[in-house]
Amino acid sequence: MQARVQRALLFDACQLGVVVRAVLLVEVIMAVAAMFGATGLAMWLGQMAILSGAALPGTLGWLLIACGCKRWLARLPHAGQHACGIALGAVSGLYGCGLLALVARPVEVPWVASAFTGALLSALLVAALALRARGRTPAETTARLAELQARIRPHFLFNSLNSAIALVREDPGRAESLLEDLSELFRHVLVEQGESVTLAEEVQVARRYLAIEEVRFGDRLRVEWSIDPLAGSARVPALFLQPLVENAVKHGVEPSPTGADVKVTTQRPAAWWSSR
Repeated sequence: MQARVQRALLFDACQLGVVVRAVLLVEVIMAVAAMFGATGLAMWLGQMAILSGAALPGTLGWLLIACGCKRWLARLPHAGQHACGIALGAVSGLYGCGLLALVARPVEVPWVASAFTGALLSALLVAALALRARGRTPAETTARLAELQARIRPHFLFNSLNSAIALVREDPGRAESLLEDLSELFRHVLVEQGESVTLAEEVQVARRYLAIEEVRFGDRLRVEWSIDPLAGSARVPALFLQPLVENAVKHGVEPSPTGADVKVTTQRPAAWWSSR
């Protein structure tokens, strides 16, 4: 977990927004630098074009290397990551100075000044990335916790653990099976958003969930399965079936004194789930 935080804080340069902001920052600084010694608009535009042509390749190279090496850089402590970023900026500044020397052919090539300028710009960019990631982390963490709370009903967890405790002495094997089903269910709940699974895996999760609820409701929960094996290989969003059967239990079985039937059906051409 710490490695992921470090990558986000210092070298998360693999985003289009970061690239655009870095390029704009360099362009603004080059535009200001071109004002020195410019006696008119035409001269300023010419100097800005030369400086931009020298600075932009180095900037894009810095972003490319920072993105490609972020996993390796994440292994370093924060101070080491900052140092590598600044050193990479100095090298980029020297590269840009070399391009400037080839194009503009100045009398004196500002190697040292270019290296320090690249290092300074890199330090600013690394600090900006760190502040940006630090500002986003609390919001992302809060959103993730809210998402998990929405996908995990506390009462379900409480009732499942109580059912397992009640079975420990009466039927230890069944209690162990219930806890295994609960563990597998939570493993699927914690799958990262955006990942897809097969329909067969989703059906297995639904089976585990209903097996847990059958311990609590007994004969009040009657489950009928009609599963088409040919539909099992279809790719579906992770954890999309379990909330449907959970709602069927919550609104169909739980409030009814006599219980209800829950039917889960899958077919290759289409799939639907119903509760009665």
